[in-house]
Amino acid sequence: MSDETEEYIESVSIPTLVWIGEPGSGRREMASAFVKARFSTMALDGTIAEKPEWNTVLPDGDGAESLQKGLRKDHYARICLFDAPKGEEADALMRGAYDKPLSKALRGAHVLVWFVSCPRLPDPGMLGLLRTMRAICPDVPLLIAAGGIENAGEDYRADGFDIDDGQSHAEETARNWLARLREEFTPYSPKDVIPCAAPKGDQAAWNLSALSDAIMKALPPSARLEWQFCTSVTKDRGSMADNYILGATAAAAGIGVVPLPVADMPFIIGTQVTLLIALFRLYGRQLDSSAARSLTLAAASAVVGPLAFSSLSKLVPGLGSVFAGSVAAACTWAVGHVAKNVLEQGGEFDIDDFKSSVRKMYTQYVKDREHEKLR
Repeated sequence: MSDETEEYIESVSIPTLVWIGEPGSGRREMASAFVKARFSTMALDGTIAEKPEWNTVLPDGDGAESLQKGLRKDHYARICLFDAPKGEEADALMRGAYDKPLSKALRGAHVLVWFVSCPRLPDPGMLGLLRTMRAICPDVPLLIAAGGIENAGEDYRADGFDIDDGQSHAEETARNWLARLREEFTPYSPKDVIPCAAPKGDQAAWNLSALSDAIMKALPPSARLEWQFCTSVTKDRGSMADNYILGATAAAAGIGVVPLPVADMPFIIGTQVTLLIALFRLYGRQLDSSAARSLTLAAASAVVGPLAFSSLSKLVPGLGSVFAGSVAAACTWAVGHVAKNVLEQGGEFDIDDFKSSVRKMYTQYVKDREHEKLR
């Protein structure tokens, strides 16, 4: 395994989330439906109230086992299920009696996800608790998971449910409830409010992929690709590959803005190597790290040009800027989609063909983005 790949793997963060809400808000059900994760319930004093356990729900169909056979030995997220206290405990928390243990419990969290179940609205005590938590961890991104959409009405059906334009009673109820929620939580500057529903009875899950995407965007770049590896929201292989590419592209974009010359190169190459190996395994094929690295280096040379790439490989100061975030993202997106196309067709990987295809895909990606800016 190359030094670049090893360095990237060492830099990868396990996605760590705190999911909080009152009992009955559906957090555990969501965890079971959502992601292969190590999750535990935490008491108010920061101790583990229930023994940590593994949720082993994996997608059905081709490639399911590959989630457990990535470049790392395993892929998982850590989710702490935190019960929102009520009554005297909530009052004590707001008086600061639990600030220290709660701060310890929240230390290391990447994202705070607050769960509310339809048709409930947060009471003053819950909002006071949220103010306290935001004071303890002001820099941790906050997402509001507006769950329990299946409770909006008896005519709720996950298939075709449209919260924006639908005319059923359930859709209208959910739409009005969501508007109220956004008003209630606006003072706390959430990144997003995402309506969703976990599987329940004969009803399928609804909009969990939107919650997954919101979490991925809120994570630091070092945890984004790992999050896409472990999520079990998407079941078909093609969509799983798209999610892998999405996570790698977002990770590369974040890594590519590192201000130090050339410092981002090992991590961008490592991201792409990890992505290629994961895609190969998803499609039932093997790719060693040496071959993956050869493909990523060819892709890089196709994007920045042979001369610039030659200079980069010699670590000439200042030329690292050619791999700014946008270039890193576009290159990673092109590498992923070219590989996916070849794998879906059962083709072989020729370095020159791969390089040429990446150049075309990269150019098209840049043109599409420029066209979007002009709209």
